[in-house]
Amino acid sequence: TSGLMGQSSTGFPSPFTLLLRVNILQMWRQITQAGTRSGTLSAMVAMFLLFYPLIASAMFWGGLRYISKFPGLGDLLIEHLIFLLFAMLFTLLLFSNVVVGYTNMFRNQETRFLQTLPFSANHIFQWKLVETTIFASWAFLLLIAPLIIAYGIHQKAPLEFYLVTPFLVALFIVLPAIFGCWIAVFMARYLDRSLFQTTAVLLLLSMVYMVKVYLQPEAVTEQTLETRVLDLTDRLLSKTQFAQFPFLPSYWLSSALTNWVDGARALTQFFIAVLAANVLFFGFLGFTETGKYFYQSLSATLSRGSLAGDWSQTVSFAPRMCAQIILLAWFLPMVDFSSLKEYWQENFKSLAANYAAQKNNTDISAQTLGLWTTNQVLQIEPRLARGSLF
Repeated sequence: TSGLMGQSSTGFPSPFTLLLRVNILQMWRQITQAGTRSGTLSAMVAMFLLFYPLIASAMFWGGLRYISKFPGLGDLLIEHLIFLLFAMLFTLLLFSNVVVGYTNMFRNQETRFLQTLPFSANHIFQWKLVETTIFASWAFLLLIAPLIIAYGIHQKAPLEFYLVTPFLVALFIVLPAIFGCWIAVFMARYLDRSLFQTTAVLLLLSMVYMVKVYLQPEAVTEQTLETRVLDLTDRLLSKTQFAQFPFLPSYWLSSALTNWVDGARALTQFFIAVLAANVLFFGFLGFTETGKYFYQSLSATLSRGSLAGDWSQTVSFAPRMCAQIILLAWFLPMVDFSSLKEYWQENFKSLAANYAAQKNNTDISAQTLGLWTTNQVLQIEPRLARGSLF
C-alpha cells in the first residue's frame, strides 16, 4: 500500500482517499440540495450560522470585560478561566469521542459493509477516525470560536492571532479523538467480560466520589474571613490547579494562547511545537498501527451477542426480587428476633470469655489463637444447620 492519503503503486487512489472523496461528494450534494427541499429551514440555518458567532462573541466579551474589572484580580481570573475551560472541554471531547467512536466503528452498518470490500482494516479505521473526529468535535468548534474571538478582542491580540488560532484548535481536537478511539477499540475488545464491566463501574463510581470530595467547599470561619483577600483568592483558585497540569493537551493550547496575547512569543512557539509534536506522534500511531487492533475488536464485537441481551437475563429477575422484598417488608414488623438474640448471646458468653483469656495470655501465639477460633466456628455451623437458628 502507499502512504496514508497518497496513491498506490499501480496509480490508483488509496482506499482511504476513495472513502474521503465519496463522503465529501455526498456531503456536498446534501448541502446543495438542502435548499430545494426546504428553503425556510435552509434560511434559518444560514441566519443561525451568521448571527450566532456575533451574538456569542458579544456575550463572551461582556463577561470577560466584567471579570477584568475586579481590582488586581481580573487578568488572573481570566487566565484561570481559559485554562479551566479548555481542560473541561478536553474531558468532554474525550468522552464524546469514546461514545461516538464506539457507535460509529462497532455499531454501524457501514463498517460491516466496508469489511466486505477489498479494504484493509487499517484504511477503514483511518476513515472512521476522521469521521468520528468531525462528528464529535463540530459542536466544540461552534462553541469555542466565539470565545476565542472575544478573548482576542478583549486582550487586543494582533491579527495573526486570529489566523493561527484555528490551526491550533484543529491540532488540539486531534488528540482527544485519537485517545477516544483507542479507548473505544479497547472497550469493544473486552466489554463482554464481567471483570471489565465490574472494574469500569467501580472506576466510574470512584471518579465521581473523588470529584465530589475534591470540589467540596470549605467551611467558613471567623479566622478565614479575617485573612487577606489574596489568601482567599489563592484558596478559591486552588480547586482549579488541576487544569494547569503541564502534561495536559489543554494546558499546551491555553499556554500558547495566553502567552501570545501577553507578547511572550518564545513560550508561544514552544507550546505550539509541543502540541504539534504530540499530534504528529499519536496521529502517526493512530493511522498506521491501530488497524490490526481495530480488526480484532470488530471481530470480537460481531462474534458475541448483544451486551444488552446478556444483561436482560439478569434484569428479568428484578421484578421477582422486588415482589419478594415488598412481601417480606409486610411481615418483618411481625417477626420478633429478641428470643433468638438472647439465645445466641448466652451461648457466646463462655466463648467470648475464653477467647479474651487466651488473647491476653502471652504464651499463646496469634496463629494458635486463629486456629482455635476457626475450630470453634466449625463446631457452631452444624448447630445452625440442624435448625437452632430457625
